[in-house]
Amino acid sequence: MRVDQLGAHLESYIATLPTITALRLCNRFGTGDNCHVNRLPIELVKLIEEHVVEPEREKTLTSWSRQQRCYEGKCGLFDHYSETQEEVYQIYHDLCGCKDDKDCGVEEHFFCGHRKCEGSQCPAWKFKYGSDHAVLEYLCRVDALPEYTEVCSDQQEEWRRKIGTSTVNSDGIFKEQEELLLAHFGIIVWLGRFSIPEDVYSRHRLCSCSPVTTAHLALPGSSTRHEDWCPQETERADFDIPLKIGPLLTAQSLSRFPRALKLLGLQAWQHPSRKAKPALSPPSEGAAVSAADDEAVLQPQLTLLVST
Repeated sequence: MRVDQLGAHLESYIATLPTITALRLCNRFGTGDNCHVNRLPIELVKLIEEHVVEPEREKTLTSWSRQQRCYEGKCGLFDHYSETQEEVYQIYHDLCGCKDDKDCGVEEHFFCGHRKCEGSQCPAWKFKYGSDHAVLEYLCRVDALPEYTEVCSDQQEEWRRKIGTSTVNSDGIFKEQEELLLAHFGIIVWLGRFSIPEDVYSRHRLCSCSPVTTAHLALPGSSTRHEDWCPQETERADFDIPLKIGPLLTAQSLSRFPRALKLLGLQAWQHPSRKAKPALSPPSEGAAVSAADDEAVLQPQLTLLVST
């Protein structure tokens, strides 16, 4: 699974659970003259639930994805701020004193009057040729925005805290919410941590590795062991090996996975560095294929992940 999506959607599920629970109870047991929710069909109730949870998912996923990019070294300049690129340029525009008849975004600043920027001396004058960095440097220098290298470091530490690898907090959200995952979905989550070369096609560049985190849904009783491989003192490759696969698989236990995917709004995913396709159960021979099958959540299949 995409760990940022799983973490963000789990956070959203927890945050909106009281509201959604109250909605369902009012729909089912609500009484009184002013109680109108109990008259709504279940289809409308589900639409209301989606309206409640989707904005929360988008907000939390933005935060999780930004922190993961910083942790894996894939972040860009604007990953370190909640402000958009347009908003950053507007801050710069206001500080430099440019006056224009229209609002000044990224594109508009290229054509602004540069009254105090002195023409081509303005860092935003040639924004398509690396001036984003110059603009942020200036805003950090005048304390209009925090230093982005410090923000990046904070984002990395926040990611470690969320996944449980921080030296301060080693639990992480999936460990903290283990009881909820078991009670509501009957599953657990274990994280896969490994390192890959920055250029996946140049396997000899082991000294230039990026950390990667993935998430896996599993039945209770499953476990993994984390391994560090150090071919040289300055090089290391990490990977996780499944040790136990939990109790004997049954149709009932396997049904927990599509239910969790549906309620949390998840999709099966595999990191691009893994060449094999995600293992999903194929339809049984001779089974009739209906139009609804295209939208059905596929059943997961027992998979053994091996790094060599």
